[in-house]
Amino acid sequence: MTLFDPLGLLSPFLIHGKVLIQDIWREGTEWDEQVSTNVFAKWQRWVQMIEYISGVRIPRCYFHHANHKTYHNSELHVFVDASEVAYSCAIYLRTLSSEMGPLCCLIAAKSKVAPLKPWSIPRLELQGCVLGVRWSKFVRENHGIPVSKMASWTDSRTALAWIMADPRSYRQFVSFRVGEILEHTTASEWRWVPSKSNPADEATKWGSGPYFDPNSKWFHGPDFLRLPEEEWPHPKEPVMVTTEEMRASILHHCSFEPVIDFDRFSSWDRLLRATAFALRFVRNTTKMHLKYTGQLQQSELRAAETTICKLVQYDSYPDEIAALSNKVPNETGQEAIGKHSSIYRLMPIMDDNGLLRERGRIGAAADIGYNVCHPIILPRNHHITELLVRRYHERYRHGNTETVVNEIRQLYSISRLRVDYFGPLLVKLGRSNVKRWVALFTCLTIRAVHLEVAYTLSTESCISCVRRFVGRRGPPAEFFSDNGTNFQGADRVLRHQISQGLSDTFTSTNTKWNFIPPGAPHMGGAWERLVKSVKPP
Repeated sequence: MTLFDPLGLLSPFLIHGKVLIQDIWREGTEWDEQVSTNVFAKWQRWVQMIEYISGVRIPRCYFHHANHKTYHNSELHVFVDASEVAYSCAIYLRTLSSEMGPLCCLIAAKSKVAPLKPWSIPRLELQGCVLGVRWSKFVRENHGIPVSKMASWTDSRTALAWIMADPRSYRQFVSFRVGEILEHTTASEWRWVPSKSNPADEATKWGSGPYFDPNSKWFHGPDFLRLPEEEWPHPKEPVMVTTEEMRASILHHCSFEPVIDFDRFSSWDRLLRATAFALRFVRNTTKMHLKYTGQLQQSELRAAETTICKLVQYDSYPDEIAALSNKVPNETGQEAIGKHSSIYRLMPIMDDNGLLRERGRIGAAADIGYNVCHPIILPRNHHITELLVRRYHERYRHGNTETVVNEIRQLYSISRLRVDYFGPLLVKLGRSNVKRWVALFTCLTIRAVHLEVAYTLSTESCISCVRRFVGRRGPPAEFFSDNGTNFQGADRVLRHQISQGLSDTFTSTNTKWNFIPPGAPHMGGAWERLVKSVKPP
């Protein structure tokens, strides 16, 4: 026997056959195995209903003795329902005729088995609503009778609450399906109906079995559709907002504790190197194929300086950093942080490393470096700022106020920055005759020459010469020197001292020490030629 039911008029009967097939599949019964006793009992119950199908008669016309005026005021009513095993919809045409009164009949239905994965009843009810919306859309697009009004009915208060609420407040399952429902219907079209008056209930539950009487509720709809609209069912209590399937609001609270205690350090250089070694340890433990050993490199010190500045900014400007991280593309830094911020007037921006930098009119200059155009913003009353200012103060030998302030502002933006100084200091040496050497410094760009007195050949004396040079002329970007000495008998010792002491002392975020290759004095010709000019004849 073959069943052809494209309009779903026999859905109350056919759906239970589909449920039987799903139960057999769920139990894992093979095609040549005997089904279980429970499934066999359901099968016998379902087969006994087949003989009643032959008595079902569907009239060709919706309503007998109806004319074209009967369908002028037509309404479409969609009923949906769901159970643990299936969900369905039934669509009825209701007309208001002055001659025959309200008329109602079934025009299409649809039923589907529930998924193998268990769903909650409210979810299945919502899926039934989606099925009703899709099937009613198909009926309206392929039906020749114009529909002046549409109503959708469900006995699920939870599904009604989801449809009438903001779909963005719920999880994706509910949100997507409610969005599809509201795309083709409006929330005001959905109504509540008691389960006993819902004809779609017959296609989801067996009950006493399908009832194929031509005058039954399934074929002619519930009785209240033949009554005035004022007598239609209404919920005793208004539909309230439900918290079921509500999207969770997650509040992430993060407490920040720096790995390195800044208050333990009284020197910027020590803090910088301690941070660099800590970052090296982290890098060596996470990247096993790449190990850093030996003296700190310039790149490591720059990374440590960036890390320290970021930690200071996270400690002092957490709201500003969060605002700039989440700002829209066309929004400026001032608009993002608001006027209440202490750095509002600095027009802050965030660079690729996550550092807050000042943005001013000098940024339009093409020949000025990025760090000068956009200095790093640091708070005025912070221990790190104090260490940094003290380091610049010592580097420039307690120079005048504006000199130190100018050098600091080449890289950092500190509000109301001022420094103090003392000196000069008078140092008296003994009157004994001692040997002295001359350390020659030359600029490889403009060939300027600077001379310093070296009191001994020790590394400490050489470091003192370089420090005096830096204190007077400022720190150079790079140092170039011989990889040895011109003095017979001290070649090996001085080379070892220079490579171990000088590079470790003067390699920083702003200064890099370079050695020419061994045995290649011609590569130092730029300063060897000047040595000849300085030496007495």
